[in-house]
Amino acid sequence: LGNARWLYSVSLSSPTEAVFCGGYNGSAILQSCEVYDENTGLFSGTASMTTPRWLSGAAVTQDNDVLFCAGS
Repeated sequence: LGNARWLYSVSLSSPTEAVFCGGYNGSAILQSCEVYDENTGLFSGTASMTTPRWLSGAAVTQDNDVLFCAGS
C-alpha cells in the first residue's frame, strides 16, 4: 500500500484490480482509498470516502462504485 494502514476494507473492482479503503494508520482513522493493479504491481490514489472508516464492509456495485457499510 502507498499509505500504511490496517483494519481496512478491500474489494475486487475487476479481475486484476482491488480497492483498499479506510483503516487505521496508528494515529488516525483514514478516509483515503487506493487501487492496486495486479498487472503493474502498483498502487494509485482514487476518490476518498466522505467519512473516515475502519472495520467496515465494502462491495463493488455494477457501475464500479464502492459501497461501504458499518464500521466506525
